Amino acid sequence: MRFLLRISKFKFILYSITLCLLANVLLSKVILLYNENSFDVQQSEEGSIIFRFIVIIILAPLLETLLYQFIIIEAGIFLFNKKKKTLMIIILISSIMFGLSHCYNLSYIILGVSAGIILSLLYVLCKLRKDISPFFFVFIVHSFVNFTVYLVNNIFSIDI
Repeated sequence: MRFLLRISKFKFILYSITLCLLANVLLSKVILLYNENSFDVQQSEEGSIIFRFIVIIILAPLLETLLYQFIIIEAGIFLFNKKKKTLMIIILISSIMFGLSHCYNLSYIILGVSAGIILSLLYVLCKLRKDISPFFFVFIVHSFVNFTVYLVNNIFSIDI
């Protein structure tokens, strides 16, 4: 963990994005081994592709970062403290709330909690580093992951 606090900003950004993408792909594959229909949900085809793109890539990550990382983590730190044990509990609460907001089915909740752990951890690490805006960074990473999954699933029609 301390390693991520000492590396350059560029490496931190690169490692963070790589971690999020790899975790998403690996966990998705593990869940699909258990049940190949795990991620089949009725997706609304309402609205143009541009509207869906804006919602998935910009609005959802913005609101989720605000609610599940910024508000929960900042409130937890303000109300309690920055001790390691307390931060871990705050990260867990934030992650569970994030996962539950993706309640399409159990697979999405599991993937959501896992993604929430990584995003919340990145938020806390950025806060400790003090050279990267936690809110902006987590929003950008979340948007990038959503963009990548959107591209792969909708443009290239590959299920990851």
